[in-house]
Amino acid sequence: MRDNLIHLTSTTSTNEYLHELITRDDSLNEGLVVWSDFQTSGKGQLSNCWESEEGKNLTFSMLFFPSFLPINAQFLLSQFVSLGIVDYLVNHVGMSDISIKWPNDIYYKNKKIAGVLIENLLMGTSISHTIVGIGLNVNQKKFFSDAPNPVSMANATKRIFNLELELQKLVESIKSRYLQLIKGDFSTLRTQYFNALYRADNYYYYEDQNGSFAAKIDSVADDGILSLKLVSGEIRKYAFKEVSFIISNK
Repeated sequence: MRDNLIHLTSTTSTNEYLHELITRDDSLNEGLVVWSDFQTSGKGQLSNCWESEEGKNLTFSMLFFPSFLPINAQFLLSQFVSLGIVDYLVNHVGMSDISIKWPNDIYYKNKKIAGVLIENLLMGTSISHTIVGIGLNVNQKKFFSDAPNPVSMANATKRIFNLELELQKLVESIKSRYLQLIKGDFSTLRTQYFNALYRADNYYYYEDQNGSFAAKIDSVADDGILSLKLVSGEIRKYAFKEVSFIISNK
């Protein structure tokens, strides 16, 4: 994997580093990985910060060229990446109770173990480049930010992991899901994504700008819009950050 890997001791953000590389070099290989031991300004969705103790976790970005994918189906990018991380945690780490909290946070039970930030560069009506930033909590045992519910692989398994070996396994799992996308197996990706969703099995409490309510996940549209079905049968639709899950930290 080293031929397609840039390993940094520290950087502001691996997504930003990779974006700058793209602007300077148009010959980069698809699947290029930029991995940093520490990010001084690691980002989550909508510029949220990502806490990561130096040298303890995996913080990296990958480059893809999904020009074959229609812009109106770009949520498939979140789906294949999320499923790749789930595959890795289940098949290579041996963890259970892994799910995807819409849109693309990865959960172990009721706690967040990984986050994904996807940034697309558009050219006309197609996606020319996609930068996938991933933060996976691996060996960090204590968290000090105000993040409500972090957990790591070490917390869950009582093991310490070799970061480079785990990165290789994780990247291969993500690439396998990307091949599924290239082959056009969209329906399988969508079905397996829905089946892996956090709290898709029953009614749970959510909160929007009008307050809390009980609902069940009804569907996720191709553009990522979440549909929730209330006990009354009413369907409510939400874009990212328009609704939140009410999760107990106990």
